[in-house]
Amino acid sequence: MEEDASGDIGLSSPFRPSKELNPTLKSKSTRRVPPAISLPPNNLSNWKTPSPASPTILSPTTPTAKSLSPASPSSRVSRSRTMPRLSSRLEHHIRDLFSEDTEALPTDKIPQLNRWVLSVAVVDFDLDIGPVVAKLYPGIKLDALDRENIAFSSFPDTTLFDTGTQNHSFKIRLSQSIQIISGDSTRDLEVLYGYASFMQRKDPTSKRGYLQRSVVFLTHLPWVGLFDKVISIFGPMFFTHGNTMLQSGCLNICNWPDPTLGSSLELGLLGSAIMAEIPRSNDEQQTVVSAKLQNNLTIATLPPQSILPLLVGSIDKLWTLWECLVLSDPILVFAPSPLISSAVVWWLRDLIRPVPFAGDIRPYFHIHDRDFPVLVTKNAPRPGLIMGVTNPYFENVCKHWPHILSVGQAEKAPRPSSASKHSAALASQALGPTPGYHTNHNRYISKDRALLKRLEAAIKEGPAAQSQMMVLLRQHFAQRSQQLLTPLNRYFSNLLPKPTDSSHPARLLPHASSSSLHAPSPSPSHPLSSGSSVSASPALRPTTVSPAPSSVAISDIRVKPFNSKDFFASLKTHGAQLPFRSAGKQKEFYERWLKSPAFGAWISGRVDAAQSVLSRAGNE
Repeated sequence: MEEDASGDIGLSSPFRPSKELNPTLKSKSTRRVPPAISLPPNNLSNWKTPSPASPTILSPTTPTAKSLSPASPSSRVSRSRTMPRLSSRLEHHIRDLFSEDTEALPTDKIPQLNRWVLSVAVVDFDLDIGPVVAKLYPGIKLDALDRENIAFSSFPDTTLFDTGTQNHSFKIRLSQSIQIISGDSTRDLEVLYGYASFMQRKDPTSKRGYLQRSVVFLTHLPWVGLFDKVISIFGPMFFTHGNTMLQSGCLNICNWPDPTLGSSLELGLLGSAIMAEIPRSNDEQQTVVSAKLQNNLTIATLPPQSILPLLVGSIDKLWTLWECLVLSDPILVFAPSPLISSAVVWWLRDLIRPVPFAGDIRPYFHIHDRDFPVLVTKNAPRPGLIMGVTNPYFENVCKHWPHILSVGQAEKAPRPSSASKHSAALASQALGPTPGYHTNHNRYISKDRALLKRLEAAIKEGPAAQSQMMVLLRQHFAQRSQQLLTPLNRYFSNLLPKPTDSSHPARLLPHASSSSLHAPSPSPSHPLSSGSSVSASPALRPTTVSPAPSSVAISDIRVKPFNSKDFFASLKTHGAQLPFRSAGKQKEFYERWLKSPAFGAWISGRVDAAQSVLSRAGNE
């Protein structure tokens, strides 16, 4: 079947608002379905409109199209039904296509590069099988399934895009870990973060009518703000000058200083300088002291996009959303493009700091991801999972999710030209839940109504006011997150071993507990782990630790176990700092939080930090 190039692209802006479909175009614009996913044409909400990532074109009347009910066991899309299996016939599609015109990175430079980046991937579109990884620089060993996952994650599954470039990010789980030498250390990587720049421009020599390509930085570092800046510099240079930029960019990164936590770095890249602020820990919410600094400084953990305009339908539910996040409830983020979905997911991750995150984020998730059968099931979604999607198919298969955040368009786009009316009609079918936060969660805490009014006013005033309010909003929820932990930190201080006399080494603990024990909590070792418990933590063992005499070795001293009954007695005596709607709501909230994966991460981090202090004291 010959492809209709004009109908396979999209519109000029990822923020285009939905419009009613022109009846005269409906018969033309509703002729496609997801790759090898056949959905009944009479249910428009099941349709996936064509996108740059679509490897095939099917008609609803195609003989191979079979009805698929979301409620049926086969509604979970299997890999064999989403794209052809890689075979020897297709192996030439995934080889390094440009090795002859790109000078290899010197071997001694690779450990220096791996401190920051594992590899840079170039992803092209193959008319037979869709996106393919055409090159990895420097070359790394990846299974075909992992290369395929990177390829589909690098192309936006959306029609709301015309010509130009667009950035987004994603996270994938590797089929097998990769061991790399990073600086002077060796590490095993089980997940990769991808920071992609997708380019689409008209090309009359292509059957699709467009040239489509992505360049992706693959790394172990979850620093979206920094790498969005990096890919924003590197992407246009690569698309303009070609493969010579691969070696030049990687050599620049090799000369960067180590990614030390808590440091302020100046990083040179292809003639540009990036002033980057690295977080002190995974659970620190980074702040900017002034608007002037904000314009010149890159905050490593914060997405650069303006989020407030996207939350117009959810402003009054932000406090409900924050509660669901700190309680490790799963949240599905529905967005019109990967750019928006990934930005919102990263922003939600940042919103709960300094409360430890014990879940899994997927900034941009699609039906071709190898974890689709694991994460998208009929069962309750995994605790702590924050998943960003763009395909309307997820609206059907994720109806049972308890919380769905649907983000709308940031602004109205200009009317399309006559040449793009067909694409406009397709984009007008941007389906999914209506913008807003869809949940049955009953709030435990009170809103800040004064802040809410200021947020609503900022949305009407424009970008400058919105930028200022976003800073205040992050500070507000960082304060609430700290208030959540205050009763727990107060009770935990009573679990630390007390010195019995002046010679007891543990006397060092009171001095160290206020700062040294705020170590970053460990992230789950496996990205699909629910993190529901911390079985190895000594604090959770049902034993009682008596004060040890001074002759006992410091290594034998342990933190007392956490006792929920004692904690609630302390809470009743001292109270909480959060503005709970009632005393009953206060108790209910902490009962839920103590059962969440976040509590397991918090208590594990505190106990490990305390034992580290005790160990250092014993060695002095």
